[in-house]
Amino acid sequence: WGAYATGTRIAREEIAARGPGQVTLAVLSTLRRALFGAERRALRRGVATGLSIDGAPMTEPARLIGLATTLQRPLVAGMNPFWGEGPGPIRWLDVPAPGHRLALAAPFLALGRPRRWMTRAGYASGRAARIELSLDTPFVMDGETFPPGRNGPMILTASEEIAFISL
Repeated sequence: WGAYATGTRIAREEIAARGPGQVTLAVLSTLRRALFGAERRALRRGVATGLSIDGAPMTEPARLIGLATTLQRPLVAGMNPFWGEGPGPIRWLDVPAPGHRLALAAPFLALGRPRRWMTRAGYASGRAARIELSLDTPFVMDGETFPPGRNGPMILTASEEIAFISL
């Protein structure tokens, strides 16, 4: 959730403009637009999000980035941005807007090794059995974009970890 939906939209626009054979240029253009272009300000402002982790509401009103997964292995390119504990199988990450010192935090996030200043700035991670999420922007799951829930919050639940066999 958060800027992920905007980043997905920008990437799709760039790939559509350049063609699927130019993915590297599309990724670089997406980063340029997000870091230096007109979208930068909107991305840093974050997305108004209602978020509750196992019934405990998170207090920040706007979020820059949010991730949730039941996979127990690292994500793409070995990233593992989860470090907290909790009772459930859903691993989650929450970065409040505007993402205080985000460029400095990025490598620590990717490794799941936050610094004390990051937790003081609101960077949070943990494990949960239930996440309630209220958005007014699209939700991205496995690269697919879904409209926000109109009849209340989206509820993410899991009773156990998911394992995949890979050869």
